[in-house]
Amino acid sequence: MADTRQVVTIATAILLIIAGIYFLFNSMSLITSEPPRVAASLLAAVLGLSLVSAAVTLLRTWLLSEQKERPRSGVR
Repeated sequence: MADTRQVVTIATAILLIIAGIYFLFNSMSLITSEPPRVAASLLAAVLGLSLVSAAVTLLRTWLLSEQKERPRSGVR
């Protein structure tokens, strides 16, 4: 059975990825609108990339902690 921390970590990472992709698509629509909203588009792009980066970092940390908890099998 999955630990509660694992479920919360994965759910949070998925939500961050969804929010990041939403802001990235929103930045595309803002820059292509007439007249283009450059400042809002750049801020949305930065926020989207930050959210996706946070999700990747969260998943990487989770995977590294899982490897540390499992004992290694075999000989080097």
